[in-house]
Amino acid sequence: MFSTENRLRKQLHKIVQHDYFDYSILFLIFVSTCLLILSNPLNDPESHYTRNLLILDRIMTGLFIFECVIKVIVDGFACNGPTSYLVSNWNKVDFLIILVAGVGWIPGVKETESHVLKVIRMFRVLRPLRLVNRFPHMRIAVESVFQSVPKFVNLLMIFVLMLLLFSILGTTFFKGKFAACHKQNVGKNFEVKTSWDCYDAGGEWINPSANFDNTLTAMLTLFTAVTSEGWTNLMWNGVDAVGINLEPQRSTNPHLILYFLIFMAICSIIILNLFVGVVIDTNATEKEKLLNTNQLTLLQLEYSDTLTKCYQTYPAIIFKTNNKCKDAL
Repeated sequence: MFSTENRLRKQLHKIVQHDYFDYSILFLIFVSTCLLILSNPLNDPESHYTRNLLILDRIMTGLFIFECVIKVIVDGFACNGPTSYLVSNWNKVDFLIILVAGVGWIPGVKETESHVLKVIRMFRVLRPLRLVNRFPHMRIAVESVFQSVPKFVNLLMIFVLMLLLFSILGTTFFKGKFAACHKQNVGKNFEVKTSWDCYDAGGEWINPSANFDNTLTAMLTLFTAVTSEGWTNLMWNGVDAVGINLEPQRSTNPHLILYFLIFMAICSIIILNLFVGVVIDTNATEKEKLLNTNQLTLLQLEYSDTLTKCYQTYPAIIFKTNNKCKDAL
Protein backbone atom coordinates (compact mmCIF):
# COMPACT_ATOMS: atom_id res chain seq x y z
CA MET A 1 0.00 0.00 0.00
CA PHE A 2 2.87 2.38 0.85
CA SER A 3 6.22 2.13 -0.90
CA THR A 4 9.50 2.07 1.02
CA GLU A 5 10.23 5.60 -0.22
CA ASN A 6 6.91 6.99 0.92
CA ARG A 7 7.44 10.08 3.08
CA LEU A 8 4.61 9.23 5.50
CA ARG A 9 5.98 5.71 6.01
CA LYS A 10 9.47 7.06 6.71
CA GLN A 11 8.20 9.53 9.29
CA LEU A 12 6.05 6.91 11.01
CA HIS A 13 9.04 4.53 11.03
CA LYS A 14 11.06 7.13 12.95
CA ILE A 15 8.22 7.49 15.45
CA VAL A 16 7.85 3.72 15.97
CA GLN A 17 11.61 3.24 16.44
CA HIS A 18 11.84 6.01 19.05
CA ASP A 19 12.18 4.95 22.70
CA TYR A 20 9.41 7.32 23.79
CA PHE A 21 6.96 5.47 21.57
CA ASP A 22 7.48 2.20 23.48
CA TYR A 23 7.31 4.01 26.81
CA SER A 24 4.05 5.65 25.77
CA ILE A 25 2.51 2.30 24.78
CA LEU A 26 3.61 0.77 28.09
CA PHE A 27 1.95 3.63 29.94
CA LEU A 28 -1.26 3.14 27.97
CA ILE A 29 -1.25 -0.60 28.71
CA PHE A 30 -0.78 0.17 32.40
CA VAL A 31 -3.69 2.64 32.37
CA SER A 32 -5.86 0.15 30.47
CA THR A 33 -5.07 -2.55 33.02
CA CYS A 34 -6.01 -0.20 35.85
CA LEU A 35 -9.34 0.47 34.14
CA LEU A 36 -10.01 -3.27 34.05
CA ILE A 37 -9.28 -3.45 37.77
CA LEU A 38 -11.63 -0.55 38.54
CA SER A 39 -14.50 -1.86 36.42
CA ASN A 40 -17.16 -3.89 38.23
CA PRO A 41 -20.17 -5.60 36.61
CA LEU A 42 -22.22 -4.82 39.74
CA ASN A 43 -21.87 -1.06 39.26
CA ASP A 44 -24.88 0.90 38.08
CA PRO A 45 -24.47 1.20 34.27
CA GLU A 46 -26.12 4.65 34.37
CA SER A 47 -23.83 6.05 37.08
CA HIS A 48 -21.21 8.72 36.33
CA TYR A 49 -18.48 6.38 37.56
CA THR A 50 -19.36 3.65 35.04
CA ARG A 51 -19.82 6.14 32.21
CA ASN A 52 -16.44 7.75 32.88
CA LEU A 53 -14.76 4.34 32.89
CA LEU A 54 -16.47 3.54 29.58
CA ILE A 55 -15.26 6.81 28.05
CA LEU A 56 -11.68 6.18 29.23
CA ASP A 57 -11.86 2.63 27.93
CA ARG A 58 -12.91 3.83 24.49
CA ILE A 59 -10.10 6.40 24.50
CA MET A 60 -7.60 3.65 25.29
CA THR A 61 -9.09 1.47 22.55
CA GLY A 62 -8.79 4.32 20.05
CA LEU A 63 -5.14 4.88 20.94
CA PHE A 64 -4.38 1.17 20.58
CA ILE A 65 -6.10 1.12 17.19
CA PHE A 66 -3.99 4.12 16.20
CA GLU A 67 -0.84 2.25 17.28
CA CYS A 68 -1.90 -0.79 15.23
CA VAL A 69 -2.54 1.33 12.14
CA ILE A 70 0.89 2.98 12.45
CA LYS A 71 2.66 -0.37 12.70
CA VAL A 72 0.70 -1.78 9.76
CA ILE A 73 1.73 1.20 7.63
CA VAL A 74 5.37 0.83 8.66
CA ASP A 75 5.75 -2.97 8.53
CA GLY A 76 2.88 -4.05 6.30
CA PHE A 77 -0.10 -6.10 7.39
CA ALA A 78 0.57 -9.73 6.43
CA CYS A 79 2.22 -10.06 3.03
CA ASN A 80 5.26 -7.78 3.30
CA GLY A 81 7.81 -10.41 4.21
CA PRO A 82 9.15 -11.48 7.60
CA THR A 83 8.69 -8.00 9.11
CA SER A 84 4.93 -7.91 8.49
CA TYR A 85 2.71 -7.09 11.45
CA LEU A 86 0.85 -10.42 11.61
CA VAL A 87 3.96 -12.56 11.21
CA SER A 88 4.74 -12.25 14.91
CA ASN A 89 2.52 -14.37 17.15
CA TRP A 90 2.54 -11.66 19.82
CA ASN A 91 1.28 -9.12 17.28
CA LYS A 92 -1.53 -11.56 16.46
CA VAL A 93 -2.50 -11.51 20.13
CA ASP A 94 -2.40 -7.70 20.12
CA PHE A 95 -4.57 -7.60 16.99
CA LEU A 96 -7.10 -10.01 18.54
CA ILE A 97 -7.32 -7.85 21.68
CA ILE A 98 -7.85 -4.72 19.58
CA LEU A 99 -10.62 -6.43 17.55
CA VAL A 100 -12.38 -7.54 20.73
CA ALA A 101 -12.09 -4.06 22.23
CA GLY A 102 -13.41 -2.54 19.02
CA VAL A 103 -16.69 -4.49 19.27
CA GLY A 104 -18.03 -1.82 21.61
CA TRP A 105 -17.54 0.78 18.87
CA ILE A 106 -20.11 -0.84 16.56
CA PRO A 107 -23.10 1.53 16.26
CA GLY A 108 -26.24 0.29 17.98
CA VAL A 109 -24.46 -2.43 19.92
CA LYS A 110 -25.13 -2.56 23.63
CA GLU A 111 -23.27 -5.03 25.78
CA THR A 112 -26.26 -5.61 28.05
CA GLU A 113 -28.45 -6.75 25.13
CA SER A 114 -26.27 -9.60 23.90
CA HIS A 115 -24.80 -12.46 25.88
CA VAL A 116 -22.48 -13.24 22.97
CA LEU A 117 -20.94 -9.77 23.14
CA LYS A 118 -20.51 -10.16 26.87
CA VAL A 119 -18.48 -13.31 26.28
CA ILE A 120 -16.43 -11.60 23.55
CA ARG A 121 -15.64 -8.62 25.74
CA MET A 122 -14.38 -10.96 28.44
CA PHE A 123 -11.25 -11.24 26.30
CA ARG A 124 -10.35 -7.75 27.48
CA VAL A 125 -8.60 -9.45 30.38
CA LEU A 126 -5.87 -10.36 27.84
CA ARG A 127 -4.75 -6.75 27.65
CA PRO A 128 -2.01 -7.15 30.29
CA LEU A 129 -0.47 -9.80 28.00
CA ARG A 130 0.60 -6.96 25.72
CA LEU A 131 3.26 -6.17 28.33
CA VAL A 132 4.89 -9.51 27.58
CA ASN A 133 5.69 -8.45 24.03
CA ARG A 134 7.51 -5.35 25.29
CA PHE A 135 9.81 -7.12 27.76
CA PRO A 136 12.16 -9.74 26.25
CA HIS A 137 12.68 -11.61 29.52
CA MET A 138 8.94 -11.92 30.12
CA ARG A 139 8.49 -13.09 26.54
CA ILE A 140 11.18 -15.74 27.01
CA ALA A 141 9.47 -16.97 30.19
CA VAL A 142 6.05 -17.27 28.53
CA GLU A 143 7.43 -18.88 25.38
CA SER A 144 9.39 -21.34 27.53
CA VAL A 145 6.18 -22.55 29.13
CA PHE A 146 4.51 -23.13 25.74
CA GLN A 147 7.62 -24.79 24.29
CA SER A 148 7.76 -27.12 27.31
CA VAL A 149 4.29 -28.57 26.68
CA PRO A 150 5.50 -31.53 24.50
CA LYS A 151 8.03 -32.48 27.18
CA PHE A 152 5.35 -32.07 29.83
CA VAL A 153 3.29 -34.76 28.10
CA ASN A 154 6.04 -37.35 28.57
CA LEU A 155 6.51 -36.42 32.23
CA LEU A 156 2.74 -36.42 32.73
CA MET A 157 2.54 -39.99 31.44
CA ILE A 158 5.23 -41.04 33.92
CA PHE A 159 3.39 -39.21 36.72
CA VAL A 160 0.06 -40.88 35.89
CA LEU A 161 1.76 -44.27 35.75
CA MET A 162 3.34 -43.79 39.18
CA LEU A 163 0.02 -42.51 40.52
CA LEU A 164 -1.72 -45.62 39.19
CA LEU A 165 0.85 -47.98 40.71
CA PHE A 166 0.67 -46.36 44.14
CA SER A 167 -3.14 -46.21 44.02
CA ILE A 168 -3.35 -49.94 43.29
CA LEU A 169 -0.94 -50.60 46.15
CA GLY A 170 -2.88 -48.27 48.45
CA THR A 171 -6.17 -49.98 47.57
CA THR A 172 -4.57 -53.29 48.55
CA PHE A 173 -3.49 -51.88 51.91
CA PHE A 174 -6.40 -49.63 52.91
CA LYS A 175 -9.55 -50.68 51.02
CA GLY A 176 -12.55 -50.05 53.30
CA LYS A 177 -10.34 -49.38 56.34
CA PHE A 178 -10.54 -45.59 56.59
CA ALA A 179 -14.12 -45.49 57.89
CA ALA A 180 -14.47 -44.56 61.55
CA CYS A 181 -17.18 -43.89 64.14
CA HIS A 182 -18.37 -40.35 64.70
CA LYS A 183 -18.66 -40.37 68.49
CA GLN A 184 -20.48 -37.12 69.16
CA ASN A 185 -23.52 -38.92 70.56
CA VAL A 186 -21.59 -41.87 72.03
CA GLY A 187 -20.97 -42.08 75.75
CA LYS A 188 -17.40 -41.81 77.01
CA ASN A 189 -17.55 -45.18 78.75
CA PHE A 190 -18.77 -47.04 75.69
CA GLU A 191 -16.00 -48.86 73.80
CA VAL A 192 -16.38 -48.97 70.03
CA LYS A 193 -14.51 -51.66 68.10
CA THR A 194 -16.74 -52.32 65.09
CA SER A 195 -19.29 -50.49 63.00
CA TRP A 196 -22.09 -52.38 64.78
CA ASP A 197 -20.83 -51.14 68.14
CA CYS A 198 -20.93 -47.61 66.73
CA TYR A 199 -24.54 -47.97 65.59
CA ASP A 200 -25.59 -49.60 68.86
CA ALA A 201 -24.09 -46.71 70.83
CA GLY A 202 -25.95 -44.12 68.73
CA GLY A 203 -22.92 -43.07 66.71
CA GLU A 204 -22.51 -42.60 62.98
CA TRP A 205 -20.13 -44.69 60.86
CA ILE A 206 -18.48 -42.25 58.43
CA ASN A 207 -16.17 -42.96 55.52
CA PRO A 208 -13.96 -39.91 54.70
CA SER A 209 -13.86 -38.55 51.17
CA ALA A 210 -10.10 -39.22 51.01
CA ASN A 211 -9.98 -43.02 50.98
CA PHE A 212 -8.64 -46.00 49.05
CA ASP A 213 -11.89 -47.93 48.49
CA ASN A 214 -11.25 -48.20 44.74
CA THR A 215 -8.47 -47.34 42.32
CA LEU A 216 -10.00 -44.15 40.92
CA THR A 217 -10.75 -42.76 44.38
CA ALA A 218 -7.25 -43.73 45.47
CA MET A 219 -5.74 -41.86 42.51
CA LEU A 220 -7.72 -38.73 43.41
CA THR A 221 -6.65 -39.08 47.06
CA LEU A 222 -2.98 -39.43 46.15
CA PHE A 223 -3.21 -36.58 43.64
CA THR A 224 -4.42 -34.37 46.48
CA ALA A 225 -1.54 -35.60 48.63
CA VAL A 226 0.98 -34.60 45.93
CA THR A 227 0.06 -30.96 46.56
CA SER A 228 1.21 -31.49 50.20
CA GLU A 229 -2.29 -30.57 51.34
CA GLY A 230 -3.15 -32.73 54.36
CA TRP A 231 -0.94 -35.65 53.35
CA THR A 232 0.22 -36.15 56.95
CA ASN A 233 -3.39 -36.66 58.10
CA LEU A 234 -3.82 -39.18 55.31
CA MET A 235 -0.66 -40.98 56.42
CA TRP A 236 -1.78 -41.24 60.06
CA ASN A 237 -5.21 -42.48 58.96
CA GLY A 238 -3.41 -45.27 57.11
CA VAL A 239 -1.21 -46.04 60.10
CA ASP A 240 -4.26 -46.26 62.40
CA ALA A 241 -6.33 -48.40 59.99
CA VAL A 242 -7.24 -51.84 61.38
CA GLY A 243 -9.68 -53.49 58.99
CA ILE A 244 -13.01 -53.31 57.19
CA ASN A 245 -15.84 -52.24 59.57
CA LEU A 246 -13.31 -52.00 62.41
CA GLU A 247 -12.63 -48.88 64.45
CA PRO A 248 -9.12 -47.48 63.77
CA GLN A 249 -6.59 -47.94 66.55
CA ARG A 250 -3.65 -45.66 67.18
CA SER A 251 -0.35 -46.74 65.49
CA THR A 252 -1.61 -50.13 64.34
CA ASN A 253 0.60 -50.24 61.21
CA PRO A 254 3.63 -47.96 61.75
CA HIS A 255 5.52 -49.68 58.93
CA LEU A 256 3.04 -48.23 56.39
CA ILE A 257 4.63 -44.82 56.94
CA LEU A 258 7.20 -45.94 54.38
CA TYR A 259 4.48 -46.23 51.74
CA PHE A 260 3.54 -42.55 52.08
CA LEU A 261 7.13 -41.34 52.43
CA ILE A 262 8.23 -43.17 49.26
CA PHE A 263 5.19 -41.87 47.38
CA MET A 264 5.85 -38.26 48.42
CA ALA A 265 9.56 -38.57 47.60
CA ILE A 266 8.90 -39.89 44.08
CA CYS A 267 5.74 -38.05 43.00
CA SER A 268 5.86 -34.84 45.00
CA ILE A 269 9.59 -34.10 45.04
CA ILE A 270 11.35 -35.87 42.17
CA ILE A 271 8.70 -35.71 39.43
CA LEU A 272 7.55 -32.16 40.25
CA ASN A 273 11.17 -31.01 40.22
CA LEU A 274 11.53 -32.63 36.81
CA PHE A 275 8.70 -30.40 35.56
CA VAL A 276 10.53 -27.36 36.92
CA GLY A 277 13.78 -28.58 35.34
CA VAL A 278 12.13 -28.86 31.93
CA VAL A 279 10.94 -25.24 32.14
CA ILE A 280 14.39 -24.03 33.20
CA ASP A 281 16.10 -25.96 30.40
CA THR A 282 13.63 -24.62 27.82
CA ASN A 283 14.11 -21.11 29.20
CA ALA A 284 17.86 -21.35 28.65
CA THR A 285 17.30 -22.62 25.10
CA GLU A 286 14.92 -19.79 24.26
CA LYS A 287 17.35 -17.25 25.68
CA GLU A 288 20.10 -18.63 23.44
CA LYS A 289 17.82 -18.29 20.42
CA LEU A 290 16.99 -14.69 21.33
CA LEU A 291 20.66 -13.78 21.78
CA ASN A 292 21.65 -15.80 18.67
CA THR A 293 24.16 -17.79 20.70
CA ASN A 294 22.69 -21.20 19.96
CA GLN A 295 24.90 -21.54 16.85
CA LEU A 296 28.16 -20.88 18.73
CA THR A 297 30.49 -23.51 20.11
CA LEU A 298 31.56 -23.55 23.75
CA LEU A 299 34.94 -22.04 22.87
CA GLN A 300 33.29 -19.25 20.89
CA LEU A 301 30.96 -18.49 23.81
CA GLU A 302 33.91 -18.24 26.19
CA TYR A 303 35.71 -15.91 23.76
CA SER A 304 32.57 -13.76 23.46
CA ASP A 305 32.22 -13.55 27.25
CA THR A 306 35.88 -12.57 27.56
CA LEU A 307 35.48 -9.77 25.00
CA THR A 308 32.37 -8.53 26.78
CA LYS A 309 34.20 -8.35 30.10
CA CYS A 310 37.13 -6.55 28.45
CA TYR A 311 34.83 -3.92 26.94
CA GLN A 312 33.14 -3.42 30.31
CA THR A 313 36.44 -2.90 32.11
CA TYR A 314 37.76 0.62 32.60
CA PRO A 315 41.31 1.58 33.70
CA ALA A 316 41.62 2.83 37.24
CA ILE A 317 42.79 6.42 37.54
CA ILE A 318 45.44 6.85 40.24
CA PHE A 319 46.59 10.27 41.34
CA LYS A 320 50.00 10.19 42.95
CA THR A 321 51.17 12.87 45.34
CA ASN A 322 54.32 13.40 47.27
CA ASN A 323 52.55 12.39 50.47
CA LYS A 324 53.16 8.66 51.11
CA CYS A 325 50.24 8.39 53.49
CA LYS A 326 47.75 9.73 50.89
CA ASP A 327 49.23 7.47 48.20
CA ALA A 328 48.77 4.45 50.46
CA LEU A 329 45.09 5.31 50.91
